[in-house]
Amino acid sequence: MRPKSRATAALLLTLTISPPTGAMDFFNCGTQFAMFLNLNEEEAGKIVTETYWELMEKLGKGQVSLDTLEKMAKAENPFAVPDQEKTDLGSLQARMKQFEDLVRTKGWHTADNLTALRTSILSHLEQHRLHDEGLARAAANNERDLVIPLPRPNGMTESPDGRWIVSTNRASGAKEGSNWTMNLYDARTRTVSQLPGSNLKLGQPYFSRDGKYLLFGAPGLRLFVLPFQDGTVDWAAGKLTSDPNENFQWDYLKQGKDPNLVLSGHNTQYVFLYDLKQNTSVQLDTAPFHGPNESGFGGASEDLGFVPGTNDIFIRTNVDSGTDRMRVFSLLPGGKLKLKETLWERKSPPGTDPDEKWERHTFFLPDATPVTSWSKLNEPGLTFYVGKEMKRIRMEFPADKFKPDRTSPNDGLVVHPTKREAMLLYHNDIRSKYFVVHLDFATGKVMGSYELPGKSQSAHFSADGNHIFAEPWQKAMHFLNYRQHLAGEDQASQLNPRP
Repeated sequence: MRPKSRATAALLLTLTISPPTGAMDFFNCGTQFAMFLNLNEEEAGKIVTETYWELMEKLGKGQVSLDTLEKMAKAENPFAVPDQEKTDLGSLQARMKQFEDLVRTKGWHTADNLTALRTSILSHLEQHRLHDEGLARAAANNERDLVIPLPRPNGMTESPDGRWIVSTNRASGAKEGSNWTMNLYDARTRTVSQLPGSNLKLGQPYFSRDGKYLLFGAPGLRLFVLPFQDGTVDWAAGKLTSDPNENFQWDYLKQGKDPNLVLSGHNTQYVFLYDLKQNTSVQLDTAPFHGPNESGFGGASEDLGFVPGTNDIFIRTNVDSGTDRMRVFSLLPGGKLKLKETLWERKSPPGTDPDEKWERHTFFLPDATPVTSWSKLNEPGLTFYVGKEMKRIRMEFPADKFKPDRTSPNDGLVVHPTKREAMLLYHNDIRSKYFVVHLDFATGKVMGSYELPGKSQSAHFSADGNHIFAEPWQKAMHFLNYRQHLAGEDQASQLNPRP
């Protein structure tokens, strides 16, 4: 979904709820949200193009063919949606005519705006062409995986639309404060280029939710916000949030439903909320919610964050040597917290085996269902307890694949971005081989397991959830079609992200 301005959103809302009975009815149904704006030519053109594509996505519903789009780009009137065989585009045709009437009345129906609109349509068609060529090339070569020519990075991030991968690399043995570089991979053209780096002491990169910024952890628990647009960065426009706090630097980041809200910290006592829009930060006061012997976990990548799809914050703490507590807080103005609910407080889940007391993972599924995993000491199995009712799901390693002798603190678990699935990354005893096993929480069944290339000590899902990034030690990154690996199929994979 393209980000849209307030005016675009207002136009779209009016276009989708008002009856298509003519321009005057349209004006009377609420266009005042946009009509009062005194827009210049460039701003007006942007709103015209944004609203055009929003109508295409919401009313076209993926039914407008590329041939139809090409006809619209070449036609004298790009707002006229031609009839399409075996497809009812009546609603889109009516709303697009209504939109054209508004554009003309506002004086936005200019040669420059029409040229920009046609350019946008042609760019859309070109993206699809490159995408289709990539699929054809993959089919011709019977490709299952894609090797991305990026060395094992100090940190990497993928843009929300799946097009860009940014990795940071600092030379081995380099002095603290020395310059480092950023590599940029374009998934559309499969090319690597280099972005300018910095001598600032920054952590690994993250893309903001809207893809407009690269975010880095900075000394003093601050956030460095670096503008990113069309594969370029603007260091001169980069900003550090607020003043430094303590002598710490965080190395992970969580983002809420509000794309401007970012959460991070050194541990669950040093939790900071950043506002990208206001360029501010505030330390959350968690002390009132901690008992005398209660403490936060260091390196709290799994122990605090936003509950998926909300701006609620979860915090997991250690009450004593054998009891942990998971709570959810509402976020109030000024960074204040209000206890919303306690998900659990226990020494071990109900129904566990007597010695199943070694907790490995705590996380949320995409639908905000909480999950925790427990295991027996020095045994390979994991048991997941799902939801507040702690539904027990035992994960067994596939009998026909490698089975570890025991679970390890180094075993990583990554949750699918949209499905009730997760993959567990594990290794053999000498750490010469790394594997992933997939679990479907909807059925409680293991989907399968396979070996990752090289010594892939890190792996995670791509933004669209269809692939896995595997990062072998001192080798190029891999982009794996994991469902083909699970099925053992050899057909070509869709290697290019959607345009």
